[in-house]
Order: sequence, then structure tokens, then C-alpha cells
Amino acid sequence: MRQLRADILDILDKEKHWHLQQVSRIEKAIDAARFEEPFAPRQKTSWTAEIHRVFQEHHELTPEEIVRRLVENGVTDAAVVNRRMNVYATLHRLIKQGHLEKTSTGAYREKHVI
Repeated sequence: MRQLRADILDILDKEKHWHLQQVSRIEKAIDAARFEEPFAPRQKTSWTAEIHRVFQEHHELTPEEIVRRLVENGVTDAAVVNRRMNVYATLHRLIKQGHLEKTSTGAYREKHVI
């Protein structure tokens, strides 16, 4: 009886290992579908050009609206939390360079030099 029980436990351990591998594969597939295949090489995003393109269509935007407009224009990286810092860093750099200004309400707008 002990021998039979050891065989059953061995089979159950193998089954458990196989199912854990399947769960891991399913999680990778879900991540790939959610974040547009993170395993594929991605093209470098020109944040400055994309933000300038957003401001060609709109005059004054909050940071949340900028991120939403970038996603609507096809820059899906803007929706990822880690990549959002690139957007904020680019906005700050454009302010320092004199292309944008931040209003008292926290919105950004293009700076028009006369």
C-alpha cells in the first residue's frame, strides 16, 4: 500500500508541475495581449514630436488629457505607468526650452512668442 501511495504522489507532483507551467504560459499570453506583445521589439517613441503633434490640435491641455490624446494618436506607451514619466519629463524639458508654459490651473499650453 505504501508503494502505491508513493507512485500516486509522484504522479500528482508531475501533474502539479505541468499545470503550473500551463498557468505561466497563460499569464504570458495575457500580458502579451494586454500590452501589445512586450516580447516584440518596440520602436523608439519621439516624445517631443508626439507632444508637439498633440498641441497642434489643442491649445491648452492638462497632463491627463495629454496622455489620453497621445494614446488616441497611437502612442500606447503613454498609458503604461512607467512610460508616463517620459511624458512628464518631456513636458518639463519643453517648458525649460520655452516651447510650453504651465498655467496656474496646472494645464500646459504652447508659448507664443511675439
